[in-house]
Amino acid sequence: MLEAFGVERSLSAEGRPHGNAVDESADGIPRAELARREAFGTTRELRAKLSDYVHRYDNFRIRSASPAVDRPANALVTLALE
Repeated sequence: MLEAFGVERSLSAEGRPHGNAVDESADGIPRAELARREAFGTTRELRAKLSDYVHRYDNFRIRSASPAVDRPANALVTLALE
């Protein structure tokens, strides 16, 4: 899915999969929750639905009960204020 937007991935060296965990998670979640459930007729439709998905994922999805886990949108605001 990332390739559709011209995003280049930087993967770890062959045989060293530890660096791929974040990439697999970042790519796997939208693939499982969005791409496998929907059909996209155009790139424009894909972009619109992906944008909506990212907004909902960053702002409204249920997260861990741990207070240390914050929404990505709030974390960005916190970083900007530091």
